[in-house]
Amino acid sequence: MRRRRTFVVAYDIADPRRLVQVHRFLQERAYPVQYSVFLGTFSEPDLNALLEGLAKIIHPRKDDVRVYPLPTTPDIESLDGRSCPTE
Repeated sequence: MRRRRTFVVAYDIADPRRLVQVHRFLQERAYPVQYSVFLGTFSEPDLNALLEGLAKIIHPRKDDVRVYPLPTTPDIESLDGRSCPTE
């Protein structure tokens, strides 16, 4: 079994068309936490595929996509009371 880790994916996209493309791409693969922030659990090959897919959409000098790994057992709290899945 491949080891899976949880990541926060956040983005700032300059062009409205690319913004919609990135948002839709991530909606199919991760849980939306805020409009430009997603939470997803990926194996290394899945994460690489995610990054390759995003690289095909974004403009490398105008857009910013960041991926932050979370600890194995993250302690996630939400002030609005909604739960955030980590699996």
